Amino acid sequence: MQNRKRQSDQPSENKYPDALLLLDVDFFKQINDHSGHAVGDVVLVELGRRLREISRATDMVIRWGGEEFLLYLREMDPEMLGEFTQRVLHVIGETPIQTGDSELRVTVTAGFIPLPFEQVPEAEMDWERCLQIADMALYIGKVHGRNQGLGVLGLTVPYEQAKEALEKDLSGAIEKGWVRTVQVNGPPDIKS
Repeated sequence: MQNRKRQSDQPSENKYPDALLLLDVDFFKQINDHSGHAVGDVVLVELGRRLREISRATDMVIRWGGEEFLLYLREMDPEMLGEFTQRVLHVIGETPIQTGDSELRVTVTAGFIPLPFEQVPEAEMDWERCLQIADMALYIGKVHGRNQGLGVLGLTVPYEQAKEALEKDLSGAIEKGWVRTVQVNGPPDIKS
């Protein structure tokens, strides 16, 4: 990610901005507590494999820590970012993970954002700030039921008006209509 700054300093001929997609495994603590850390490790390895499989050669899949993954998506059309995120949710959630002699259905919650953020100079909102917004969007998805993604795609008001809300209260900025968002859902919960 440190190379992101160097890349942004170079003149760009990219048609689309890059994007950040932050994923957090739903109920991962329960997986570890009920099935053991070895099963948790199997889940993380399999999720990493699935994420690499769905990603393009130019994308980066990063284990961000604990049960989080970060996808750095090169030249991603912001209008397609929601659709891509929904595909990720389905690739992860539709097929149970084999954990020895049993299967475990795993879902994730996601927050995503274009980079650089629409109409905001990168000097004012760098990749780390965008990642914080993606993390807040992910948290909103967790609060509202998990197994979903929330993207913050742009602003409907000048950046200076929305700046404080983006830093401290993304939910408030959404309620006020200051940001353009898209919500996508993972596969429905299938009970046998």
